[in-house]
Amino acid sequence: MKPVRRLGRIASGVGATFWVALPLAVLASLLFLNTQLRLSAPIDTWVAAEPASTTQTTPIEFSLAWDTPPAPLAPSWEGLVQSVYVEPGAKVATGTKVVRISGVDRIGFAGKAPFWRPIEASTTGEDVAELNRLLTELGLRHGQGTTVTAATMAGVDQLRIRLGAADRSVFKPDWIIHLATAEVTVEKLDLTVAAPAPAAGTALLTPAASLTSARLVAKGSLPAQSAGSPAGQGSQTGQGGGTESSKEMGAKQSAADPSRPVGRPFTAPENGRVLSAGTALPVDTTRQAIASEGLPTLAKQLEKGTPSTSGLVESPLPPGALVLPASAVRTAPSGVHCVVRRDDGGSEGPVRVDVVGESQGRVVITGGDLTAGTLVLASTRKAAACE
Repeated sequence: MKPVRRLGRIASGVGATFWVALPLAVLASLLFLNTQLRLSAPIDTWVAAEPASTTQTTPIEFSLAWDTPPAPLAPSWEGLVQSVYVEPGAKVATGTKVVRISGVDRIGFAGKAPFWRPIEASTTGEDVAELNRLLTELGLRHGQGTTVTAATMAGVDQLRIRLGAADRSVFKPDWIIHLATAEVTVEKLDLTVAAPAPAAGTALLTPAASLTSARLVAKGSLPAQSAGSPAGQGSQTGQGGGTESSKEMGAKQSAADPSRPVGRPFTAPENGRVLSAGTALPVDTTRQAIASEGLPTLAKQLEKGTPSTSGLVESPLPPGALVLPASAVRTAPSGVHCVVRRDDGGSEGPVRVDVVGESQGRVVITGGDLTAGTLVLASTRKAAACE
């Protein structure tokens, strides 16, 4: 039995020694490999410059602001609604026939203030000047200034005939529906044929929100809560327990402080085109926003109230432009860009270049006496200064 016990003790001692020695052996191996790696020379990666296409497309976003104008209100009317001339989607502006009540057509006018009294011969006041402006915009005879003239009354008579009114030698304020803005788009009508005329001060329709500005901003620079999402997607719980869509939240944000810049401004190149859904849009003089005449076109592509949407800027590239990995371009503290070039003789050295575009980890450069196929250092452990 003693020899067996002695062998057991020996085996136990060997096992203990093995488990103590194993970690030390592994640690020694790792230290050896680390030393070898540290002694290895830095690995350089060289790539050939590629010719760029003739045009560059840069993704951008439009930061949008919307506004809902006040609803047109009914003046003091009597009688029945005989006809309604507008429908959802229609635009109401100066001269637009909206409704016929008691045999008289009522039209819109974007005046400074609602007409409040009848105007006849010898009447004076600012409302007379507005009446003359209305007649002018309708292409009728009109006077000048704040006093009614014979020309003013001639225009009033032309207007009376056009509207179907029987009153002679007097302008009636209830012929006109005051518009707070130059144009109102109808979202919903609150007029019904054969119903009594709406009471004074009653909203005649619900205006649709209109696009008031579209600023160009760098892609990805908008806050998450302002970024546009597909129509009908994205919601959060409101204070009343309901939900608000992303377009409603965006409209509220724009209305809360429309002057506060959102996103990093993007300036379109002088020779560039700004596109939305393939349609070119004009830009204003700053080249950082869509011009007012382009807003209706952009608005047609969007669901009303959308806080942002994507776009593209397309611009021609300079002759000789090349494409490189972004890792190949170095930047000096002064902002100067350079790359390390290898010439045909094998010599290496930094050359200054100009970066004219960047997208998805690749940059477009010019200068540096580079041509397509020139080898450029893309990555290295060695420092390479531009200056």
